[in-house]
Amino acid sequence: MPARSRLRTYVVRFSHQGPRAVIAAGALGVCLLLGLGLGPFTPLALDRAERALLEDGPVSALEGCEQVGRWGLLGSWRARADYRAATLYARQLDQPSQAVSRLRTLLQQGEADPALEALALQLLAESLEARSKHRLAAERYEQLTRQVEDPSPWLQAAARAWERAGRLDRALLRHAALTVHPSPRSTQAYLAMGRISLGQGRTDKGYDYYAAALEAQPNLEQARLARLGMALALDDMGQFEQALAELDEASAGGDVAIDITRDRLQRRAAEGQSTP
Repeated sequence: MPARSRLRTYVVRFSHQGPRAVIAAGALGVCLLLGLGLGPFTPLALDRAERALLEDGPVSALEGCEQVGRWGLLGSWRARADYRAATLYARQLDQPSQAVSRLRTLLQQGEADPALEALALQLLAESLEARSKHRLAAERYEQLTRQVEDPSPWLQAAARAWERAGRLDRALLRHAALTVHPSPRSTQAYLAMGRISLGQGRTDKGYDYYAAALEAQPNLEQARLARLGMALALDDMGQFEQALAELDEASAGGDVAIDITRDRLQRRAAEGQSTP
């Protein structure tokens, strides 16, 4: 075949195959770009955001996270980016309101896996507490108790948030749930229930809770607090000698709170003895 005929044949073939080749080459180029993480489309962009946090600060890292949250190809990638942006708002930029807004959007979209959703709920509760939204924080902690294997840390956090919100009835219920199985947290729960009960003027209940804390194999500090609480309850009941005995068991001296309480009790006991 003459050279001119062969050239014509190649030109005709390229005219048919050329667009496909261009499209294939373009697709290959896009895949290479995505694979290399050169755009805000892949989780690798989050790695760059982490490096930016170390090198340029949280604002630069936030920009990278927001790009992935906006342009990530998969919902799971966008969810990770939104969570990371929320952590930057909450813990690096001290903007809990922005963190709350980002986390609420993330949870409403339902694109996060269960582990990430649990982390988002925890951060949301913490950010709400930072804004003194204690009731809303307590509700999120309670939601978290239903999504994790060990709910005890979040029951404790919920109890504390309810107490800060002024809902002492709910705080007592959550603390009581921690006392079902003996643990360091059950001892802390008894101490908290004793403190709340004394504050409500329920002296008998307060004494019982402090006594339960003492029986729950507490550490030395917890035992000191339990005996101090028992002494305060006995003081309210007018049983000064028994209260002083609990203080003597709590500390041999050198503890400011116990020493102040002991001095007050000794004065009250002396006043009671001098009364005809």
